[in-house]
Amino acid sequence: MPSPSDFGINLSSINYQAAGNKIVAGNNDPTFWCTEFAYGRAIEKGLFQNNQGLGAKWFGNAGQWDDNLGGWTRQPSANSFVVWDPWQGGSYDVGHVGFVERVNADGSFTMSEANFAGQYFNSRTVSPGTTAFNSAKFVPITGGTTPTPGGTPTSGNDNITGGAGNDNINSLAGNDTVSGAAGNDTLNGNSGNDQLFGNDGNDSLMGWTGNDTVTGGNGNDVLDAFYYSGLSGNGEIDYLRGDAGVDTFVIGDSYGKGYLGNSYAVIEDFNWRDDYIKIQGSLSQYALKPGNLYGFSANDTAIVLSSNNSEVLAIARNVSTANSTIRYSSSDFLSA
Repeated sequence: MPSPSDFGINLSSINYQAAGNKIVAGNNDPTFWCTEFAYGRAIEKGLFQNNQGLGAKWFGNAGQWDDNLGGWTRQPSANSFVVWDPWQGGSYDVGHVGFVERVNADGSFTMSEANFAGQYFNSRTVSPGTTAFNSAKFVPITGGTTPTPGGTPTSGNDNITGGAGNDNINSLAGNDTVSGAAGNDTLNGNSGNDQLFGNDGNDSLMGWTGNDTVTGGNGNDVLDAFYYSGLSGNGEIDYLRGDAGVDTFVIGDSYGKGYLGNSYAVIEDFNWRDDYIKIQGSLSQYALKPGNLYGFSANDTAIVLSSNNSEVLAIARNVSTANSTIRYSSSDFLSA
């Protein structure tokens, strides 16, 4: 196993001591917690200063960092926090957090961490397809700042933020991060593995090709991440999160069904009382399949074709068919 020095980590530095790490000071106990290490590592890398954090937001227990800090994604990137919810990916009842040192050519990521499996310091490489990889959430660190409003889309990896009005932003190629800010915005990721954030307002978010992470934010949002045009079965996996409001998750429309073949959408926070899933065709063409799916929780529900229940179009995480109904339109319901 690599040593801390292999990553330029100095565990004896003030970054990991109470005098230079507000989480160490706040915990005030002899255990070197994973939260203390991850926070200190970000300071050590110069990504923010002690007591600054990401905006002055509350961090909380390890498993709360993704929601409390916001802006998390399923796409690993260097210099980001990697977070597991309680009991996910080998974590404990309060979750676990580490620091992503690098992303490797095969799509795996190498991370550093503390207080994992009884070890003071640990590093490991997490590979795609494993339970730990599938359940990981990443919080990119941007030095406690926010992107500059505006920006011109390019064919590279862009970071674009809308203004206070109703924005219509079309990014180009590349792995882009597009945020809508206030207003009722329309965001289009086009090609690449994009991150779209609607934030406030009733937003329309379209990821299109690539493995996208789409987050609605406040308001009644429409999240539409797939793209057909002969691309069925291309291995596209999108992560959709509506957040507050009555949200619509699109897995099909007048053009056809999305996510056919080995593609699917993961709906992170489907609220069966309020949210909707938009489909193509009649309800009789679809069925619900409960189970422990793709390394997620045992309470997941897959939306499958009734003619082929191995054809998974979407997975609603933490939605049990025993006590909930998935609403497919304003008047139709499907339960199992």
